[in-house]
This record gives sequence, C-alpha cells and structure tokens, in this order.
Amino acid sequence: MNIEPNITLSSAILLLGSVNSMLISFFLLFFQKSNVHTNRYLAFILLFLGMDLFHQFLIDSNYIYQLQPIIGFFMQFEVLFGPLLYLYIRGLTNPDVDPPDRKNMLHLIPVVLGIFLMIPFYILGFKEKLEFIQHGYNFGKLTGTVGITIPAYMIIGTLSFTLYLGFSIKLFFAHRKKIANYFSYREKITLDWLRNIFIVMVLYWLFMATYIALMGSAELNKQIIDALMLFTVVAVHYLGIKGLLQPKVYSRKKRTRSIRALLDTEHKPQPSATGPEKSTVKYIKSALSDEDSERIIKRLKSVLKEDKLYLDSCLTLPDLAEKISVSSNYLSQVINERLGMNFFDYINSHRIEIAKHLLLNPLPHTPTILDIAMESAFNSKSAFYTAFKKHTGLTPAQYKKKQSPIS
Repeated sequence: MNIEPNITLSSAILLLGSVNSMLISFFLLFFQKSNVHTNRYLAFILLFLGMDLFHQFLIDSNYIYQLQPIIGFFMQFEVLFGPLLYLYIRGLTNPDVDPPDRKNMLHLIPVVLGIFLMIPFYILGFKEKLEFIQHGYNFGKLTGTVGITIPAYMIIGTLSFTLYLGFSIKLFFAHRKKIANYFSYREKITLDWLRNIFIVMVLYWLFMATYIALMGSAELNKQIIDALMLFTVVAVHYLGIKGLLQPKVYSRKKRTRSIRALLDTEHKPQPSATGPEKSTVKYIKSALSDEDSERIIKRLKSVLKEDKLYLDSCLTLPDLAEKISVSSNYLSQVINERLGMNFFDYINSHRIEIAKHLLLNPLPHTPTILDIAMESAFNSKSAFYTAFKKHTGLTPAQYKKKQSPIS
C-alpha cells in the first residue's frame, strides 16, 4: 500500500518543534558552560520530547510508511520525564549534595519496567500499531497480553510522573526557604521561572490523566493527543530557552566598591578587648552552648565591622562562616536564634545602614537612588527598595525627606 506523504500546518509545527528541541538538547549537552551536570537532565528531557514530536510528525504526515520499523519506539521514553525533571530540579536547588551516578541509575527503574511492558506491543504488526496510534492510543480494541500491558504501562507512567512532579515541587519550595539562610541576595537564584515550569508540567499531567479517564473514547483521545503535541511544542521551546539562560546558582562574582575606603576612614575599627581571635572555634556535636554562641556573635560583629564583607553583593553564608572560622550550620543557628533574623535579612540590615548614610551624605558618584543601591551592594533597584522598606518602614525618598531637616 503506497501512501503519499502529506505535510499539513500542524505536522509542520511538530517537525519544527522536534528539530528545535533536539538542537537545544545538543547545545546543552556539548556547548553550555554553566550547570553542566544539571543541564544534562534537561537536555535528555528535551531530546526525548523532540523524538516524541518527531514520531508524531511521521504519523501525521504519513512518512511513517517509509520508516515502519520505528513506529511506537519512542513511547517507552515517556516514563523518564518524571525522574529527569526531578533530577534537574534537584541539581538546580541542591548542587552540593548530588549523589553518585550509580544512585541516580535507580531512577531508571520505571523505564526498564516500561520496556518490559512494551514488549507485547513491539511484536505487533505495523498496521495494528499504526491503527492503535492513529486512534489516539486507544487500547479498547487491543486483545490478549498487549491489552493488559499497554494500559498498565500508561497508568504506571502517569503515577510515576505524578510522584516525581510532587517531589520536584517540594524541592522548589525547600529551596525558596533555604536561600534566605544561605544567600545575601536573591537575583537569579530564586528560580521563580520554575513555577511556570511546574504549571506546564501540571497541565501535561492533566492531559495524561484526562486521556486515561477517557480511554474508552477513541475520538476524544485523538483530540487530546493532538492538543498535547501542540502544547509540547510550546513547552519545549520555553524549557529550552530558560535552561539556556539559567545561570549557575552558586556562582560567585567578586566586586570591589569604593565605599570600603570611605568607611575605613570614617569608622576605623577598635581593637578587641580580647585581641584578634584567629583560631578555629571547636564545638561539640550537641547544640551550641550560650558561651559558644556569644563567642560567634562577637567574632561575627567584629569581622563585619573590620572587613565590611556585607559590601560584597555576592556574599553567601559559607563565605562569612569561613572568614570567622565556624561552620555554616553554627553560624546560621546563631543568626537565626540569637539575632532573630535569617542570613539574608541580617546582611541586608548592614547594607541599609550604608544606604541611609549615603542618602543623607551622597558621594559624587552616588547622585541617584540606583547609584546608592549599587554602592550599598544591592544588585537591583527593586531589591534595594524592598529591603529598605522592610527595615525602615519607609521608602528611600520618604526616609531622606524625614531625616534631612535633622541632618
């Protein structure tokens, strides 16, 4: 039977989406410099989605008749979307605790099970498989073993995707909570764009759940699959672009600011009553004692006053902990419990004091609010306004207007 290929607008869109998806995946695998290990998971997501789109293009355009042996071959990779999404989110939010690759291999169990369940389908004839796919993957007419394994495969795939999506969302919210105790800034590290990814994935899940709920209706299933494929085209472009633009969350960029010199001349540090403490503070494994906490607080305030570390716009908790020779966990505990703030707010409170000084005593190179924000180690005007209002209850302009007569 000789069927002539017929490329329609919808099939052309599928082809475009598949080509772009695979190109982006190769770029992430071989040319992207940041997030190398993490991006490989996103790359494989895009690669498998691109292969799925290409497979659907072959079906819709009738080119599948020239490539009969590959029909249905890419279905087994769909169970990998959930595990790969989870590994990608984990890599972005917890790059310092990435387990060995051999442990990551455990997440391949669903695909191994999927291949096993797909065996009865693969031994079907070409016409049977084509009819199954063209009717919206409707297995109502499938008989024998394949009538059991195919529904089982789809249900297991949906359950696996549901669990991994839930795990991924949990990691995201844990990251949101963590960064306030780890970073002194939030620009480009909050991963807010992942919320849109989760919306995309939830919609993808709804397509899958709706398909299973309507598995007896061939016509509705076909419409759902068609809509899902077009939705996937949009999703792969969004995923790819965001993946390419996502910076490394734990990257550091040191900058020297002229305000350091100003503070060194106006507020020279006084020698400590006990002298400089350079030895590493040793702690027992149990909770910190009051004495240990006081020593850490004293050392913390001394270092911040002398070295002005808060003027490093990329300062992190480990940076500061290393400087004062304590563990990050102990330092975080002291800041939270003894000072009543998280690391983010504590460092920004020092930056706000600098900003308040510059608002009332501007330097030649800080004539505007943005200049003052940058000089105070804020990375954006919006971050400066938010922090200033939180710590003073006023906007910078209101504070300047209120304090100027007194000055």
